Amino acid sequence: MLLRQKSSATIALKDILAMVQTQYSRTIKEWMSDAGGEYKSDTFLSILKAKGIKILQSIPFVPQQNGRAE
Repeated sequence: MLLRQKSSATIALKDILAMVQTQYSRTIKEWMSDAGGEYKSDTFLSILKAKGIKILQSIPFVPQQNGRAE
């Protein structure tokens, strides 16, 4: 999902969680990010924690940890 602004990451997260639940009848168990600012807001993290999703962040300047993202 492309974001026009970093502030729209929270809305996109809610959309992604709903889409995965509806389309695939699955729940997301882990969320891995590159520790960018859009993924570290209190609102964003509280949504993940409320859903019981484990939060993982890669170490800076280690692209090998990003897997398919890179």
